[in-house]
Amino acid sequence: MKWGIRNKKKQLNKFENKKVNISDDKKKKQQDKLLKLYKQRKEANWYAANALIAAAITIPIGALMTTSYNNTIAKAGEALITSSGLAAATAGAYAGQSISLKNEQKRLQARYGHSLDESNMKYHPLKGTISYGQKGK
Repeated sequence: MKWGIRNKKKQLNKFENKKVNISDDKKKKQQDKLLKLYKQRKEANWYAANALIAAAITIPIGALMTTSYNNTIAKAGEALITSSGLAAATAGAYAGQSISLKNEQKRLQARYGHSLDESNMKYHPLKGTISYGQKGK
């Protein structure tokens, strides 16, 4: 009886720390999916930041324009303040999209068992490319 327990324990320990090997092609496809999500998330963050900046700029300008004695300029200022709400709503929508993409990326990373190292990656929104560089550069 004792020998059976010891052998069973040895057999179980044999499988505990075994690494799973996946094919390079499958891992490349998984990394491409994660990279695509990363690119979409960074693009959404970029659009959200720009929309927020646009809203932050148009509100004070519109407020200054509404104090004008010229009726046409005052009405244009009111329209500018109203339209800044659209920019703020756009920023919120893109921020929400970024959050959902981040959650999807985390879900896939947990499913695949490996993650995308974002510490050395920088996204260039105008070029639509991702570069790998040293941290801090």
